[in-house]
Amino acid sequence: IWRSIALVFQHGTDMEAAKQIMRKITIADEQVLKFPEPVVRISDVNEKGIVAKVSYALRYFPDQYDINDRLYPKLESALNPNLVKASSTFYALSSSGV
Repeated sequence: IWRSIALVFQHGTDMEAAKQIMRKITIADEQVLKFPEPVVRISDVNEKGIVAKVSYALRYFPDQYDINDRLYPKLESALNPNLVKASSTFYALSSSGV
């Protein structure tokens, strides 16, 4: 079962660092399969920002119901120390990196 989470980042964000964080947090979850590995990609760039999506495969069918509730707070927590502009859906990593 494949699931995904999308986050919107401010323009100018270090997207390579953001993608590394998203992949690291996702692959660390015990219900996410290590093979095939989670995939993080830029899915859209628009006037609101840069949309990055992490897609991952789950080990068991029932895990699909709570995985996003478990992963999203971890992603948010990992990105928050690097916020430039606070918002519920916009994240930007500082130029100093992660």
